Amino acid sequence: IHEFGHVAAFRVCGHADARFRLIPLMGGVAISNQTPASADKAFFITLMGPAINLGPMVFCFALAEVIFEAGFASELPYQIGGYIYVQGMVFASLNFFNLLPLWPLDGGKLTQRLAYTFAPDLTRSVSIAVIGLAVLLCLLTQSLFLLFFVLMSWPGLMQSEILLRVQRPLSTKRALLSLAAYLTTTAAFFVGGHPLLLGFF
Repeated sequence: IHEFGHVAAFRVCGHADARFRLIPLMGGVAISNQTPASADKAFFITLMGPAINLGPMVFCFALAEVIFEAGFASELPYQIGGYIYVQGMVFASLNFFNLLPLWPLDGGKLTQRLAYTFAPDLTRSVSIAVIGLAVLLCLLTQSLFLLFFVLMSWPGLMQSEILLRVQRPLSTKRALLSLAAYLTTTAAFFVGGHPLLLGFF
């Protein structure tokens, strides 16, 4: 669903060749032969990966509520409803993590783009910070596989700064709108997944 969100956003932005491929150990990756022409399109494409999961999350919560109300005293509907409700929290939690300012997650890419818009001189510092936070999280969780994945993404981080300078920049109005969309989406996922998220922390 996540990668479909990226592909759908690519298509909306005129990338008729957009598709996604399944890669072992990494999952799906959205692919287009063209880079987005402007920063607002790139921001939209990046955000739509996690944001499209708002639909399944809300659907799970709503369906679980309907099942709970229709279940009366029967135990089976409550078990089914509970499973669907937890699935909604999983959608929320995974996408909340994806929107954290960590490279190479979508949140790290969005944070870097916003930094370049509001404070271009600090872009390199923000780039180092988002990958530094990701490395720190890997070390704290003792995840060597994720640490390897993060370190392998370093060249992509450096290339992304070149792309930022080539694309048409965000206007102040669109930058503020983009920031609001990012924060609102992240907050919605936190609200939906907070029981699982608080348990993790």
